[in-house]
Amino acid sequence: MNTDPDKHWLTKLRDINPIPLKISWINLLPFLLWGIWINRNNNNFNNTHFSPRIKDISNLASEFLFFNSTGTTTKDKSSINIKWYPPQHDWYKLNTDGAFKHEGNKSGIGGAFRNNKGRWILGYQKMDKAISPLHAELQAIHEGMKIAIQYNLFPLEIETDSTDAIHALNNDHLVMANIIHACRLLMLQRKDLSLRHNFREGNQVAHLLATDANKLATMQEVSKTTSNTTPC
Repeated sequence: MNTDPDKHWLTKLRDINPIPLKISWINLLPFLLWGIWINRNNNNFNNTHFSPRIKDISNLASEFLFFNSTGTTTKDKSSINIKWYPPQHDWYKLNTDGAFKHEGNKSGIGGAFRNNKGRWILGYQKMDKAISPLHAELQAIHEGMKIAIQYNLFPLEIETDSTDAIHALNNDHLVMANIIHACRLLMLQRKDLSLRHNFREGNQVAHLLATDANKLATMQEVSKTTSNTTPC
């Protein structure tokens, strides 16, 4: 039974009115095509059957146009609300982040699990060694996947602010082949899994955990915290 709330995405796509969004079709169309392509890759890689989230795609187009607007004569201004959004019903969301320091090739990784009501389930952080920012981002995803399997935190949406990490996992990366292979081995164990992007503003908890872990003087094992309250 298909429980995907966006199963009628083609109808939603047909009925989109870009005027309230202040986006012309010529600007919206590339994001729609990109969103369909990313969704197809996620379904093929994770063996899932989710449909594109039209609302997410239109929000992404709005954010891109907002942050890349260079006009100085336009009087109209619009605000973009970038924040953490809960996963779909009965799902968990894992936000991950990696912080890299060239000095000493240190990486701080962090992640936070929350449920569809925004309630904090589990968090983790660790200081490790890495060779690049991308390596640190992939380490954070890999560690989060191991914890998710250990505690059976599924179905699961993984959210990262690193488009490079998502691209590497979907399309390979010669230098990062080992960590990518390790991530994929864990991901292939589950079908109820998706990987998505969010901006830094919507990934603040994981960012703070990773930044804090990177301040440690020595390498530390994974530190896990659980709570019955939602962090700010």
